[in-house]
Amino acid sequence: MTRQKTTKLALAIGALMGGAAMAPTASAVHLTTDGLGEALIVPYYTVRDGYNTLFNITNTSAESVVVKVRFHEAYNSRDILDFNIVLSPEDVWTGYVTDGAAGPVLMTGDNSCTVPAIPATGAPLSNGVIAYTDTAATGGVDAEDGGPTDVNRLKEGYVEFLMMGSGDPATSILAADAVHINGVPRNCARIRTAFGPGNADFTGGSLADIRGVNGFPNYTASPLKGVWSLVNGGIGVVTAGGEMTTLANFYDPTLQPVSPMMTLQVPPGPRPGFPEVAFADSYHQPSLSSANTVGSYVDIDGIQVIDPTDATGADAVSFAMLRDTLANLWTRLDSTGSTWNTATDWVVTFPTKRYYVDNDPTVVYAGRFAERTGLPAGLAPFTEDFSETIPGASCDPVSWTIWDREEFTPPPPPPSEDPVFSPSPTPQPLDGPAICEEVNVISFGATGDTSMVLGSEMMYNVADLPGPNGWMRLTFENDALPVTGFAIVNRTLPGVGDSVAYPHSYTRPELD
Repeated sequence: MTRQKTTKLALAIGALMGGAAMAPTASAVHLTTDGLGEALIVPYYTVRDGYNTLFNITNTSAESVVVKVRFHEAYNSRDILDFNIVLSPEDVWTGYVTDGAAGPVLMTGDNSCTVPAIPATGAPLSNGVIAYTDTAATGGVDAEDGGPTDVNRLKEGYVEFLMMGSGDPATSILAADAVHINGVPRNCARIRTAFGPGNADFTGGSLADIRGVNGFPNYTASPLKGVWSLVNGGIGVVTAGGEMTTLANFYDPTLQPVSPMMTLQVPPGPRPGFPEVAFADSYHQPSLSSANTVGSYVDIDGIQVIDPTDATGADAVSFAMLRDTLANLWTRLDSTGSTWNTATDWVVTFPTKRYYVDNDPTVVYAGRFAERTGLPAGLAPFTEDFSETIPGASCDPVSWTIWDREEFTPPPPPPSEDPVFSPSPTPQPLDGPAICEEVNVISFGATGDTSMVLGSEMMYNVADLPGPNGWMRLTFENDALPVTGFAIVNRTLPGVGDSVAYPHSYTRPELD
């Protein structure tokens, strides 16, 4: 992603002179502070150590809304489960992912229409192993990327919820079919047929029927609110959660290029009698690379900063989430008797990293699959391709400074010794510490091979703590990176547990 030095003065001059690249615009994707948007990200899901991850999506609009849901595993963000939810006006969908006998399973007791239907026994994420193994399901293409190839890889990652379109139930057949009658959608079967290869209820059997007057021809502004929760009954019904990372102005149907936001829910490749095979791409469209608006953010002085390169797609979303440091609290206390024990994990997620580092253009599950829209031109701002240097990793150098609550920070190590995280899910580069996956968990004072709170195997450990509690700043050394995440703090007494999640705080880079 090309970045230029852009000062506030330059932005102001560009606006005065009518420079399109510099003038603030409503059609700019950005992180919302109001909790409503069109593209939502759950920074972390897990089924490890007895955890379930819960999701709640609310449609706050007066139209029926179609939402694409995508689960991504933590190493390389391969797409391991996707489906559609069709929310009627003011509808709520809830679901959760839990560990099953054969791997993680998505469960729901909700009546809102999904495409396809989610069985009572759940939709297994374990089907997703084809995303990173060599199998005929990929059309004979080797999908291996250097990371693990077992089901264990599916047990933690992140999730996207992307609005595809909307329709007025008063004028659209399919939008009206989603409306609940006595608590049940009026005709979910017809909706599922419309998104499938049969499409027998509509003339032509094509995607145009879904995008047209009988389907979901609109794109209502910021209708979605999303929250997530981590629940663990095994340690005292511990619950922590928060709002999903929310993007507004993700897509503008009046702008070019028009991305394929609405897709059928069918396998990749042509189908007999299918007139629009170009849209038979639910495996990779839409995604966070489908944004057709430019990226923007509001800086520390309240000034809207527009990406001076006018990039759309993955670059636009990355620009909106670009941060050079993050900060949060930590606490680590091992006590006996009636005193609280405390532990902390940080989740650090790069939800657009896959479009830069997963560079196999032949695999439909890969971030840089050749038929995907909105791909960036190169690797920047990330440092390495996945598996370029270390198998199963794409590492970016970091540094950190840690304090206790009284401003004390440990002295730096001797010049001959570089600080390292330990242990870590991948070997560390020789030139210093780095984090190497799409989803990373940093623990504080861990004593084993998994993180203190979440039991994560994506764990990096900060071992040298200046006391029982304090805060830390993490800095991305090579470049600012598009990042989201949170700290989760667990406090326990014998038989009693309590957890809370705190969003990270960030600083933005000076563009150069």
